[in-house]
Amino acid sequence: MKLKLYKIEKIFFWIFVLSVLLWVALFWNIGRWIDAQNASSTAFEGFGMTAYLLFYYFIYMFIFVLWLIILIVNKDSIHLKWKRVQLILIFVFSIIPTLFIDIFLIIKLPKYKHHIVYTPIIIPQNGKVVQYSNDSIKLYEAYYVNDTIVGQEIERYESGQIRAIRNYKDGVMDGVYIAYYENGNKRESRVYNLGNSGELKSWYENGTMSYYYNPDSIYSYRWWDNGQLQEMNYRGYINGFWKKDGTQTVNNGNGIVSYYYDNDTLRKSCEISYSHSKNVKEESWSPKGNRIKYREFIHLSEEKSKKIGFSYEFRGYKSIYYYENGSIEKIYYNTTSFKYKGKGSITYEYSIDGKLKDKY
Repeated sequence: MKLKLYKIEKIFFWIFVLSVLLWVALFWNIGRWIDAQNASSTAFEGFGMTAYLLFYYFIYMFIFVLWLIILIVNKDSIHLKWKRVQLILIFVFSIIPTLFIDIFLIIKLPKYKHHIVYTPIIIPQNGKVVQYSNDSIKLYEAYYVNDTIVGQEIERYESGQIRAIRNYKDGVMDGVYIAYYENGNKRESRVYNLGNSGELKSWYENGTMSYYYNPDSIYSYRWWDNGQLQEMNYRGYINGFWKKDGTQTVNNGNGIVSYYYDNDTLRKSCEISYSHSKNVKEESWSPKGNRIKYREFIHLSEEKSKKIGFSYEFRGYKSIYYYENGSIEKIYYNTTSFKYKGKGSITYEYSIDGKLKDKY
């Protein structure tokens, strides 16, 4: 009887070793779940991470209780030292998971309430995959065949409102993709053809269209949130620009575009000058009105670009950065532009009192 109980002790010891390894794996996965600010994992419907954690904890503790009973019953253990070691292991490794459960459920879980989702360890290769929030709100659902997503994929906000709907064919996006704001208004729609992106539309949260692009068209458009046309591009280059009040500042690719801090027309943040749809000058200012950067551009034709060794239409520029007191901090010339005619780039750095301190 004594020998038989001793063998049972050994069996429970190895069960203990396996359990500890499983707890280590569990801790590591919980850490990943908690750190995930945007939950992207998936789950079986109706099976929660918290339920999974508690279920495993009770099984784990049940094994330890059985092990403890065996040790108590086996009063004439072959190795008294071995029994003491086992008792210490039972005590330590039953306390640690208990503390972990308490910390997770009482402290961590409320803090990460909006980021923790119901998650299994293994994603099924076939069938419906569903993800829930900690409040049992369905956040995600999709269907997989042979580990490949097919059909419709739906994401939801914590409120239950649909966030996005995607359609897949053999694992690649195909059909219409639609994203929504939490108030139910459309945020973006895009048409896909076996992974290739097509027509794109986007909207402001108030429902006003903000952008339109179609690869089959030579024009794309952008609007202000009040519905006023803001920008028209021709083959990717700016062709027209309008202020929010309808005043046009760029016509046929020529003119100036100005941006402001917080829609404050008195605090300009950036100004870009265009000539024949290409930017030729940029200036930036801090919120206090101090100039912080000035940049000039040169654009070479494809023919001239090839002569100086470029396989694409070259754009050179000179940038000047300023200290808050208005003195020059740095001047940068990129390849072949302005005063610097060699390939590569050159930078001049100045101290705040205007003295050259470095050149590289």
